[in-house]
Amino acid sequence: MNYSQPTLRRALAAEYALGTMAPAARRRFEQLMQDDRALRGEVAQWQEVLSGLGSSLPLKQPPERVWKAILARIQPHTAKTPRPLWHWLVGGLATLSLVISVVFTLQPPAAPAYLAALQNDATVTALTITARGSELEVQPLAAAPIASNQSLELWIVPTAGKAISLGVVPTQGNKRIQLTPAQQREIGDSTLLAVTLEPLGGSPTGVATGPIVYKGYLKTVRS
Repeated sequence: MNYSQPTLRRALAAEYALGTMAPAARRRFEQLMQDDRALRGEVAQWQEVLSGLGSSLPLKQPPERVWKAILARIQPHTAKTPRPLWHWLVGGLATLSLVISVVFTLQPPAAPAYLAALQNDATVTALTITARGSELEVQPLAAAPIASNQSLELWIVPTAGKAISLGVVPTQGNKRIQLTPAQQREIGDSTLLAVTLEPLGGSPTGVATGPIVYKGYLKTVRS
């Protein structure tokens, strides 16, 4: 394998960061990285991209009654006798615990994110797919060139029923796809995605007409 090819290096770095590389291939890749600083940089960039999927959501403002309850505990109206130091420490820890509990309780649950590495029969990653909520992002890595009168079309392959088209995908440059509610219901952990080779503009019949060139499963990266 010619590891000097930029597209192959980038695809392998993405696969390594994603964790989909076979154990033996992963060990070989780690040995290769030891003497290849640029390749380590490629992996670091992908790890940074993936870690961004776990960024926290904005906090919500707690109701006024919550703050009143906190103030009532840390600012008592009367204090007839001095309290020992341990009492204040216990009270402070209890207050801190209450604040932390309130903040985490009021945060809305984050939409789960899913990631898939779509590969050809030679297990080379050609595209990565990121799905979260109503949006799906396609990032080509090492997709093979296609004829000017052909297109690559992305499909959800459910366990039952016919494949669902997600539209034409590029061979270069990222693309964001807005999912319909019906498509969102099909997205989840272990959902199979496939890319077929179709006439220009996609399948004219609404069903796949060409061969499957890339495929892969979505995996949860944040729950």
